[in-house]
Amino acid sequence: MKNVRGSLLHLLFLLFLPLILTAGEDYDYELKLGKRSLFVKEPVLLTFRVWRTDPGRILFFEFAPEADRRLEVKLLRERRGEYRGMPSVTFRYLIFPKEAGEIPLRFRFVVKRTSETRLRYNNTGEPVKAKAIDTTDTMEKVPPEILKVAPLPRPVPLVGDYRLEVSVDKRETAAYSPVYLTVRLRGVGAMPEKVDFTPAIENVRVFADEPKIDIRYADDGIHYEGRFSYALLSDHSFVIPPIVLEAFSYTKKRLYRLESEKVAIDVAPVSVGTLVDDETRPKSVYETLETLKRWGVYTLIFFCGYLSALLVGRLRGAGKSVSKRGLFMREVKAARDAKKLLNLLVRTGPVRYSVWIDDLEKAVYRGRSVDLGKIKKEILKG
Repeated sequence: MKNVRGSLLHLLFLLFLPLILTAGEDYDYELKLGKRSLFVKEPVLLTFRVWRTDPGRILFFEFAPEADRRLEVKLLRERRGEYRGMPSVTFRYLIFPKEAGEIPLRFRFVVKRTSETRLRYNNTGEPVKAKAIDTTDTMEKVPPEILKVAPLPRPVPLVGDYRLEVSVDKRETAAYSPVYLTVRLRGVGAMPEKVDFTPAIENVRVFADEPKIDIRYADDGIHYEGRFSYALLSDHSFVIPPIVLEAFSYTKKRLYRLESEKVAIDVAPVSVGTLVDDETRPKSVYETLETLKRWGVYTLIFFCGYLSALLVGRLRGAGKSVSKRGLFMREVKAARDAKKLLNLLVRTGPVRYSVWIDDLEKAVYRGRSVDLGKIKKEILKG
């Protein structure tokens, strides 16, 4: 009979042991998932809050979704505070599924337990300063979640709610005077695929500036703003074609298109005479002498007075020209890379400096090597 009673007591102890262990837990947690059914690339917010339940214990927590090639995970923030009157930690993650199907979302949750004595001293008995805290780490189980991911109606570069803005600084210009095109893409959702808004227009030279991209992660997804700038050069009128982008809105569950209007640019032609540089191609002295002989002595006297006045005016203009030339030379010397020198030459004289503009353009946009010092010397000689 004693053996039977002992067996019964042992059995009852084993049955109630899980309850006893559960009752003795020193923490509690809650996990919230913004949604479990979503589309490919649609962001979902995961919130995990854990707090201490035993005031006499000292606990630290680590939490993160496990790595999975089908998921992109971004930690938004890890915040410490109080919950239900006890110390707590809240983890927020943004998750983007990259494939369709049922994807298990598993977690790594570690509880680190220690005491005041162990906090005060490490294993060597020295006071703890920058050294790791001595803890007892326990891997705790958190049940996985299942994400049911639906495919997109068709592959598109944009997933979310985006808008497109296209503008130019002017619609009328002179030949070889640049027109600046600005393209802005803004929205909330998943990260856009790499897009190229460089217009392809026949007989129009296009210079692209470095894109300016601003990205901010928030509870509702990625807040994206991209600005793309271009300079367009031509000697004839042209039309900037419309930009068309396909997109999918998971909030409205439908496909949509972003399309800009075409922009017509009116280019005024330039006369051949304005392209000739008077400094490098002055009038011939012999032509002037022949003219003076034909007009005779009296005409010479008349023109001497006229030429004197003209000479004074040109000397005054030359002073300004020299000043501009000096400023240009200083800017050439100060240009530290091919891109800055290219922009300077395009702005100053796209026709006069076309040879060097071609070389610099190949270096900036095609990755070819260029002797920047040699080009600067040749420009300064001219």
